[in-house]
Amino acid sequence: MANRTSMFKKAILTLTACVSLTIAHTSQAALGWTLEECKQHFKSDGFAQGKNEIGLDAYQFNTQGFWINVTFKDDKVVSVIYAAQHLSDRQIDNLLKNNAPGATWRKVDKGLFPDPKKPTYWQGSADGVDKFFSVLTIYTVFGTPLERLQVSTAEINDLITQREDSTDL
Repeated sequence: MANRTSMFKKAILTLTACVSLTIAHTSQAALGWTLEECKQHFKSDGFAQGKNEIGLDAYQFNTQGFWINVTFKDDKVVSVIYAAQHLSDRQIDNLLKNNAPGATWRKVDKGLFPDPKKPTYWQGSADGVDKFFSVLTIYTVFGTPLERLQVSTAEINDLITQREDSTDL
């Protein structure tokens, strides 16, 4: 009986791992995609959200258990936000890798004793230059905690800084 239980647990774990990989792969949006590429990939027209807080066009998609918010500048994706009840380390690794192919990602240390309730940060570099960033946060929607992974080009930081500088005047 114990052997059957062990085999069943292994089968469930294997199935869960396969589903997680499939979800991470099918829900990805690559930085640099057009809106049409997003619509084709997600098999949906999405929901136009209008301009976001930094004045860029944003669309939302719901696919494979993810809510995906895509931000465009000059008709290309410059930021993607994935939200789900849980994002495994493997899903996060896949989303980072698939959103910026060829980039090398490294976790940015935020102290000796990291607080799991605080954001986790990554920097992505290509050709030896930091060109991407990512942040994982937890937030609550209608009482349900969700994990939120944002993957963006470094250009977004510049746009946010410009906006903050212009509102400080």
